[in-house]
Amino acid sequence: TIEEAEAILKYVKTKFARTMLGCLKVTQNNPRDTWAKVPMQDFTEEWTDEKLYKKYGFTGKVCRREGHYLKQIYAVSSFGNVSKNQIGGWIQSPANLSEDGDCWVHPDGFVAQHAVISGDAQVYSGIVHDSALVDGKAIIGHHSLDRQFPRVFGNAHITNNAHIWGEASVSGFVRVQDSASVHDHAIVRDHVV
Repeated sequence: TIEEAEAILKYVKTKFARTMLGCLKVTQNNPRDTWAKVPMQDFTEEWTDEKLYKKYGFTGKVCRREGHYLKQIYAVSSFGNVSKNQIGGWIQSPANLSEDGDCWVHPDGFVAQHAVISGDAQVYSGIVHDSALVDGKAIIGHHSLDRQFPRVFGNAHITNNAHIWGEASVSGFVRVQDSASVHDHAIVRDHVV
């Protein structure tokens, strides 16, 4: 219908849709594959950025970290320990940070590629990337000094009340869960549960 076509056009013009498109669009060409990360919506209703971003939005600032272009976030509303308009950390796409729960990426935290922060997890500092999952009440980098930079990557799953901090590195098919703590210069990798 004409109404649905207008709703699609309005959706494509949102910052959300353009950000998701930008995840895969690296040239002026616009083949079908570049739209893979732009989620389909129900176009019987209109979509706005306000509707699409119930938890956080983008400040407009961009940085490059380990070869990835990341966008800085800010809180659109208050939730958990995060205040409305609080400046957050850096994510590559909206798919990196769940809109559900109280999860948050703080100003010194970086999340890239297919990594997902969900539940009530907090990334205070360090980088989470590849296909890593940080979930539950997990904490990345809470006790870190500025010079320390924990890394979580590969298919690592950090869940429940687990803490990763210092210059620790967790990678591969690793599961750190419950009240486990990996810190200082510890390296946990490959098939560890």
